[in-house]
Amino acid sequence: MEFKLSGKKALVPAASLCGVAVAAVGLLYMQQVTRQNTLKTSLAQTEAKLAASGQQVYAAQQQDLNARIAEAAKSVADLEAKFTPNVSSIPVVDTLIARAEQGGLTVVEVDSTGMSTEDLSTLPVSIQNVKLVVTGELENARKFIVGVSAEYPSCSVTGAKAQIGDDGAWRVTITMNIYSYEGD
Repeated sequence: MEFKLSGKKALVPAASLCGVAVAAVGLLYMQQVTRQNTLKTSLAQTEAKLAASGQQVYAAQQQDLNARIAEAAKSVADLEAKFTPNVSSIPVVDTLIARAEQGGLTVVEVDSTGMSTEDLSTLPVSIQNVKLVVTGELENARKFIVGVSAEYPSCSVTGAKAQIGDDGAWRVTITMNIYSYEGD
């Protein structure tokens, strides 16, 4: 049995097949367009989230940097406050002598090299080197050193040497640097 389609009758199945093929291609095309639109929307949302996240990161970094700048400014202010105001040599030495005598010591020698200037962590400071030689009890000399450090927080005792003098009394040589801030 043979099946033969002639002329016009053959066109109907061919047209039907073409119609099904066109419908299938159209359906695939529509699915692809829908998927592409979905991906574009997802990409736009992701880019928006990324941009917002980046802005938040930059804002957080800026806040952190501002906090660090404020902390550094406070540290500088604390350093400036720690240093005694710039003082001349004579009043400081007079104060040291008075404190020694109030503490039961006798000042037998005073030497001060005067003021020198140095930059300490970008702060201009004056340094006064002072040497005092006192006689008296060792405990009184220790209390004197502690008292000077309390009165002048920027005072650095660089040495203390105790010896028994010819007269049998303690002779203590105290060397120190007193730092003072040369502000604006």
